[in-house]
Amino acid sequence: SSLTIIGWGGDMNWNDATVVRALERYCDKEIATQVELQATLEALTGVRVPKSTLSDRVKAFRVRTGRLSTTEQPPTRSRRPSVKPPLGSALLATLLSRPPPVVATSRKRAASPGSASFDSDDTIPAISAGFPEPGAQFTEGALSARFSSTLLTVPAGDGFVRQYRLSVERLGVRYYRCSQCDTLHRKGQSNIMARASVRDGVLTLNQPRHHPDCRPIRALQALATNIDRGCRMEVRTGRFAPRSVYDAGHQEALTLSAELGDVRSADSLVALFPYWQSVRNQYGRQRLGLKPPVASINDIPAQYRSTLRGVLTGDNERWLLSCHEEERVFVFAADSDLRLAAECDVLVGDATYKASPKGSYQLFTLHAKYVNSTGASEWVAVAFALMGSKTRAAYDAVFAPILTKWAELGCQPRLTKFLVDFDPAQLGAVAAAFGTDKVKGCLFHQSQAILREVRFKGLIRYYDGSFGEKNVIWRWLRHICALPFLPPKLAQVVWDADLCRPPRPPKGWVAPDGFGGWPTVQLRKFARYVRRQWFGGMPLMWWNHWATETDRTTNAAEAFHSMLSKQQTTLAHPSLTNFVPWLQQIHSRLQTRMVQLQAGAKTRPKDQRYVKLDERIGKYKTDFQRELLQCPDMGTQMLAAERYLSRCSYLLSDIDGAGLRSRKAARALRKKYSKLDAKRLVAPDPPKRRRPSKARKPAVQPPTQPPPMPMSSPSPTPTPSQPTPTPTSSKPTEFSWSTEKAWLENSSPKQQPLSSGQSESTQTLPTDKPLPSTVTNIADDDLNTLRGRSWLNDMVISSYLALIQARSQLGSRERVYAFLTFFYDRLCNRGYIGVRSWVKTNVFSYDLLLFPIHDHGNHWTLIVVNMPRWRISFYDSMGGNGDHHLQIIHDLLRAEFADKHPTRPFVPFTCVTERRLPQQQNTRDCGVFMCQYAEHLSRKAPLSFTQADIPRFRLQMERELKEGRLL
Repeated sequence: SSLTIIGWGGDMNWNDATVVRALERYCDKEIATQVELQATLEALTGVRVPKSTLSDRVKAFRVRTGRLSTTEQPPTRSRRPSVKPPLGSALLATLLSRPPPVVATSRKRAASPGSASFDSDDTIPAISAGFPEPGAQFTEGALSARFSSTLLTVPAGDGFVRQYRLSVERLGVRYYRCSQCDTLHRKGQSNIMARASVRDGVLTLNQPRHHPDCRPIRALQALATNIDRGCRMEVRTGRFAPRSVYDAGHQEALTLSAELGDVRSADSLVALFPYWQSVRNQYGRQRLGLKPPVASINDIPAQYRSTLRGVLTGDNERWLLSCHEEERVFVFAADSDLRLAAECDVLVGDATYKASPKGSYQLFTLHAKYVNSTGASEWVAVAFALMGSKTRAAYDAVFAPILTKWAELGCQPRLTKFLVDFDPAQLGAVAAAFGTDKVKGCLFHQSQAILREVRFKGLIRYYDGSFGEKNVIWRWLRHICALPFLPPKLAQVVWDADLCRPPRPPKGWVAPDGFGGWPTVQLRKFARYVRRQWFGGMPLMWWNHWATETDRTTNAAEAFHSMLSKQQTTLAHPSLTNFVPWLQQIHSRLQTRMVQLQAGAKTRPKDQRYVKLDERIGKYKTDFQRELLQCPDMGTQMLAAERYLSRCSYLLSDIDGAGLRSRKAARALRKKYSKLDAKRLVAPDPPKRRRPSKARKPAVQPPTQPPPMPMSSPSPTPTPSQPTPTPTSSKPTEFSWSTEKAWLENSSPKQQPLSSGQSESTQTLPTDKPLPSTVTNIADDDLNTLRGRSWLNDMVISSYLALIQARSQLGSRERVYAFLTFFYDRLCNRGYIGVRSWVKTNVFSYDLLLFPIHDHGNHWTLIVVNMPRWRISFYDSMGGNGDHHLQIIHDLLRAEFADKHPTRPFVPFTCVTERRLPQQQNTRDCGVFMCQYAEHLSRKAPLSFTQADIPRFRLQMERELKEGRLL
């Protein structure tokens, strides 16, 4: 014969166009039955396919092409289960229980009920051994090889049983045939087949004789097989990993063996249970039974191109976002996920190799920080990408479709920070896609890279304590790790002036036993690495975290990847057939969580260790800012920076042993903090100045509020009693102290009118009570924002508002309290609890409260609280609506009032968005308008200036900031 009988993967080419067309005709009902389909394929290809193989192929084709409806279940090959399958101890209890009556009959004459006697047919060659005795028990519902509870187990004496298959159930009677006899009959060896039936719990042997080759099996073997099949059926559902299911089955077999009193012999139940290595591959194949195969990443079935809820509801919600076959990058993200990501301010991206499937180099996940109306936040994974490599082009293929989909959906991303690790390809792709100002490197990965280089340069034994506890080399390395906590330009100054030179051996130093001389060569190599990698290889702002209040690491993505790697599914890189549906289920749970969060569900609380860590960093930063304002020269400011780095160095990751296993030094943190506070190794907080009883002493920055954030190296004005400090390095410094002093001495304090309608109301400060100069840490780069057409930065805004507050303390002026520029952002992110310690004074004793707001990082607005009028006003030079900002400030004042006056009732403020205001005619002068709003309102001057006055305002503000007082 020219026909070939094949199996699942035989000679038939199932991807052939004619074969595919025949399968499509069958699915479209053009071919009525599978018998006709079998004949059609035989005529087309000359290959005859078995019915079972053809049925499996049709089923896989339907799932792969999406021709299987959402409500249709795949056809099962097992018979309808008649009773619940007894598993484990349930089956054992059934076998050991009191049996129901058994009735044995033959073809010629039926025995009387309860009788064990029967006649045999002499014309049929059979054996009579192994018949059940009267009153013997039987069990229904054992699992067959196809995991259907259709087996009847009948004792055959001496610990042996026979098993019968369910053939048909009719009129309440279940008819069985012997399993082994049926197998021999199918092989064509004999027509002898034992039959039985069960009706109302009574067993009747309609044909008790068995084939001569039919042998009973041991009862314990039947029980072990039933437990094994139960495990396989559980694995087939996909709810648990194969090994965990096998362990549960082995534990069940061991428990039953203990109940039987035999757990050590070779004939025990647990010894008959199969060994894991013998069934490992079979268990793995069971998981593929009900899943459409994923041959390669380029051939993803239609079922996995949509979200799980889209498949179940029938709307086919898209999940597969893009396929870049050249770079082998496949991005999965639903539209709802991308909308949520566009509304979040912080994104975190990270890749993992351990949890990636076979055929992919790594799995990249994108996480968004969702913040609800109360300020609570929670991280949610919004996109997944299977990447074939980690090149720049591969990362571009991940981010490009996300940006394109945002444009299609009409989303305006509110992204302000994108946290990634320091992979060069990933950094470049994020900077190109989202902007260089959005990139932030992970602080943990930076510390890890620096400490790894410590080992590579041979400095690990000088660092880990073997060379001496907290020696000078250890302090130098820890200060380098803590550089991200300094202001960007001050970090550069500290490195160039101090840390770039490796430490020298202390005076009288003697090398410990086992150590050679001082490691000068290794220290110089490490210093060159830091200069080349962190100060020359990438922008400093990418790894600087001075302005970061929280979220300095990619811990959100790392925790998610840890969860993935702990799942049994991801062990040893699973196949795509297992990985893709598993990832689809995880995404379904994440989508449900997104719906819950958007509906107002309570977010997961943040680990208190990280909350306390953020609070301590904020406290150290505030103390450092306050100390800088009181430092008269560069030398003392460098000492303050060194003390600040020493405090922050204890908050970073440390190493544990030569293997550089990173850990958070939480065990010793508390002791270190207590020692620092007890021994006062750091500078104490500056003492509060006592306010005079009659006249208030002006101060630009009151001690009860954190000072402005220094954005560059300090530039104090020298005094006659304090000579100009000499730079520590031979390089010329960028600050010219002599030029600055000459400019201030030759400048005139006379104030010029700003506009024609304003000259009468403008008051000149009395010459007998001039405002004292103040150190505001204004550098040339900060003052450059006042020149030309630049935007004002937060350093200029904070310093100018501080001058307004200082002027208000003169004479009978209204008392003004100005908040810092980042106070409102922290209030929105952390709530009242996060800023409660910042406001230590009674704000209700002031006349005006000034709240500068940097709206979305690109527009300056102002909120003014008028205490005498009990009114909150919103000032926007572009005419925006401030209801949202007004409500936040109103809630702050309500909470502050309840804290300061717990026994008094709170009267709500009147909240107003001011409309009749001078408006800017461009997109760059919002900061100047905001400062002038505050300056005019603080002295009750009308807001009568125009856009034409802005250039004059810029020049005047620059002069005022340089002099340290308002003109």
